[in-house]
Amino acid sequence: ESRLEEARELYQDAFRQGLEPYRRHFEAGLHSLMDEKRDDAAESLAEAERIFPRFADVHNYRGVALAEGGNHGEAAAEFQRPVRPH
Repeated sequence: ESRLEEARELYQDAFRQGLEPYRRHFEAGLHSLMDEKRDDAAESLAEAERIFPRFADVHNYRGVALAEGGNHGEAAAEFQRPVRPH
């Protein structure tokens, strides 16, 4: 029941704010990650995370960028964020 309410809030936030700014940062982060520009990827994905902090994909890809850049501690924390209770 509480998970349903959390999902409802997530979607309401998305529609209220609009997805375009999030999508722009998220896609820039993915392109940077594919181009092996890990610092740029982590920065763009952090911007996307600030807009929609509960979207798991952004945490996972940011974790990949951080891990590939050698920042394993911060990467581990990023991977764990979406599964922590709010």
